[in-house]
Amino acid sequence: MSVDDRQAPADSTGLKPVRNIAIAGIVLFVVSGALGSINDVMQNVATAIFGIPATICIIVWILRARHNKRVRAGFNSAPQSAVSPSDRPAPQPYGVSHAGAESLAASWMRWMGLDGAQVTQLSNDGGIDVEQADWVAQVKNYSAGTNVGRPEVQNIYGVAMAEAKRAMFFTSSGYSAGAIEFADRVGAALFVYSAERGELTASNRTAADILRLR
Repeated sequence: MSVDDRQAPADSTGLKPVRNIAIAGIVLFVVSGALGSINDVMQNVATAIFGIPATICIIVWILRARHNKRVRAGFNSAPQSAVSPSDRPAPQPYGVSHAGAESLAASWMRWMGLDGAQVTQLSNDGGIDVEQADWVAQVKNYSAGTNVGRPEVQNIYGVAMAEAKRAMFFTSSGYSAGAIEFADRVGAALFVYSAERGELTASNRTAADILRLR
């Protein structure tokens, strides 16, 4: 009989069940460890999916609150005009020319409490139609249906930044969605005026904050 033909001796120690239990325990330990890792990964994924948007929302809320605080602080600290709320610009039933629209916008700014707002006299003013110590404004006396676009708001915002001031925009029509989105992002104030009715309305959050303070 060859060595290969010989059978292995039977386990006479009685340890085979113990060995099997040990192997099973090791397998369970490895599997539970793997499952634990998977659970950790799933928890991390869930945290990323639900935690990041919540964090972004909190950051946006904080930034918006700080922005509104700056707007209020800027108006509360600005020199107050002698114009009272009852002295708001009067209706002009026949409308206004472009030059008249600039004067009207300056009147509205003074009514808001921005003392010293005046129509600019320079021809090369970079788009500034009305200026004040802390603000600059552009005015468009457009016909109905002609909205102010994002590039026009970006232009006056860029000029305001160069002057270390803040930007306002006045129009007789309205604003595109892109213009409003940009203005909200940078803190520019967008207004729509009606010379005929003697009304001024806010077209974005910053403008609404300003009118609430008034």
